[in-house]
Amino acid sequence: VSQSRYPKLFKRLVPRIRFGRSKLIYDLHAQTGVYFSFFIALIAVTGIGLATPQWIDPIVNMISHRWEAPVLQSAAPTEVAEKIGADRAIKVALQIYPKASVRWLQAPVTSTDVYMVRLKQPGELSDRFPKTYVWVDQYSGAVISTRDAFAVPAGDKFFDCLHPIHNGEALGAP
Repeated sequence: VSQSRYPKLFKRLVPRIRFGRSKLIYDLHAQTGVYFSFFIALIAVTGIGLATPQWIDPIVNMISHRWEAPVLQSAAPTEVAEKIGADRAIKVALQIYPKASVRWLQAPVTSTDVYMVRLKQPGELSDRFPKTYVWVDQYSGAVISTRDAFAVPAGDKFFDCLHPIHNGEALGAP
């Protein structure tokens, strides 16, 4: 009997299907577990990061600081002022990121709230929850602040990719 040059683990990764019902079921079960364990671990880790970010936030903060959302308010007009419409807020946001597409609009509720336009730039992983924002004053239509998904610290990029990796968006259609 010759000694194999490969370790036992490698031999177990090579698919083998034996004859016999119980052996076949066991082999299929074991091979499926081995080949899908990476994906199961990936889904578990990203799920934990999404459900309990406070558990991994201290670790990420040791490596990279995080972007903090600004507290923004529209300048309350001194006299009766007309508010801009949602369509104008979107146009203003798209002037900042012309290649982006609109994914979400949060309209102001109070007199000091701002429009928050969520955009998806080409290359962002998530279609549903992209991380590019533009805040627009509800009276003047001026840009108050922005968040560019590609210009944030590494810690934010890590957290920004958790959802698209977890739900499979990051891998595309397959």
